Amino acid sequence: MRVAASAPPTASAPAAPAEMISMDLVNAGLDDVLKLLSQQAGMNFVASESARDRRVTVYLDQVPIQTAIRSILDANNLSFRQIAGSNVYIVGDSGGRAVKLTTKVYTLKYARVVPTLGETTRTFGDTGSVLKPTFTGTGSGGEGESSSNSGSSGGSNSSRASGGSGTQAQGIVAIIKQLLTERGSVTTDPRTNSLAVTDVEETFPLVEETIAKLDIRPLQVYLEAEVLEVKRATLHRLGIEFGDSTGEFATFTGPSRQTNFPLGPTLLKRAAAPTHTLGTLALTDLTATLKALETESDVKFLASPRLMTLSNEVAEIRITTDAATGTTSSSQTDTGTVTTQIERNTVGTVLRVTPLVTDDKHITMVIEPEISRVVSSTTFSSTLDPNRRSARTTILVEDGETAMIAGLLSQDQDLGQRKVPLLSRIPLLGAAFTRHADEITDTEIVIFITPHIVKESRAAAGAGPTIPAREQTIAAVDARVAERHRRALKSR
Repeated sequence: MRVAASAPPTASAPAAPAEMISMDLVNAGLDDVLKLLSQQAGMNFVASESARDRRVTVYLDQVPIQTAIRSILDANNLSFRQIAGSNVYIVGDSGGRAVKLTTKVYTLKYARVVPTLGETTRTFGDTGSVLKPTFTGTGSGGEGESSSNSGSSGGSNSSRASGGSGTQAQGIVAIIKQLLTERGSVTTDPRTNSLAVTDVEETFPLVEETIAKLDIRPLQVYLEAEVLEVKRATLHRLGIEFGDSTGEFATFTGPSRQTNFPLGPTLLKRAAAPTHTLGTLALTDLTATLKALETESDVKFLASPRLMTLSNEVAEIRITTDAATGTTSSSQTDTGTVTTQIERNTVGTVLRVTPLVTDDKHITMVIEPEISRVVSSTTFSSTLDPNRRSARTTILVEDGETAMIAGLLSQDQDLGQRKVPLLSRIPLLGAAFTRHADEITDTEIVIFITPHIVKESRAAAGAGPTIPAREQTIAAVDARVAERHRRALKSR
């Protein structure tokens, strides 16, 4: 820092206009600058609280002191006022000097300035049920209806400030705000997918460079998924079964007699003499069968979606039913109409996959499967309880590599018993007249997901993405997928 004056002023009077001053200051505090000016100009400057923390950089060479004071204050949007009857001047913000602002509009090509409806529901990596928890409807007379719907959708879902086209717009807005001065602002226009940026002219080169680097074409990912339910229904039948499969082991037929009613004997000259038939008790179905059986069942395909989504966007498949699980309340009006409140739960198969392309050959996937259904309540006989199996995992696979998720287990047990009346109640011997039919069903959800990075050729850049060639023949794809599943299940 260098300060020089042509002649030192007196302490009792302001400096003469002819006196010259030279200053070379870099990032100096305003208090220090005002102190130097006070010493050179013979004026007492006091910085206000709002301007005290200002930093000043100035270079002046042989200029009048009054000109130096005015130049320094104007360059930093400051002004001073004199306290009446004194040689003291208060320096503060000018407050009235307008700064020229410029507004420019930037239309985004790939990012969205606001999230879509699907994006507002969840963010990337959120936890929780992917099914709508409950829906409450009303019915009359204690009855309700259940409706179902199924379908698939590839969409987007996220509102964070990083990655993806849906989240990227939020990130661009946040980043641009960090680049602006305290006078700058950003306004979004969802209709034209544009950003209106207002600030001083010097800020816009950096803003334009930042938008060009962030508003880039996102990659697309094609997803093949298979959701299977491996059902091992083991049916145990052990005991002695009397009679046929319905439990019948004896029949009784009542007595009968032939007659010629309503025709008299004259119409039939040679009518046969009436015959009598006694009732019969047939025990032909009285059989005793010792059963010890065990059966196992098959694999069930719950869903086989093919979805395409953008990198870092959510693809979702829903095959659900809005099931009535119970009643919450009932009321009766003055006219005698009974209204019952029905409690509903959405159950079914839901699979959400969020792929993120990390490079040309690797894909990070957040996989959220949920399988749910309603079962008989163990607490209330007239209601149903939703039974959900869900998982959430993040994996890294190569382009075209298949990932498998398994271990979502469930077990249902149905206990049945058939008895011969009276005989089954005899102590000790009653077991010989009783048969148990216990059915235990063990199920496991197995999920296979294969992602493909969709690459657009230069010739077809404007015609849309190219789908993997093996999807062109659906039958061949399904055959290979089924064979892969059989090998995977066999090796488990």
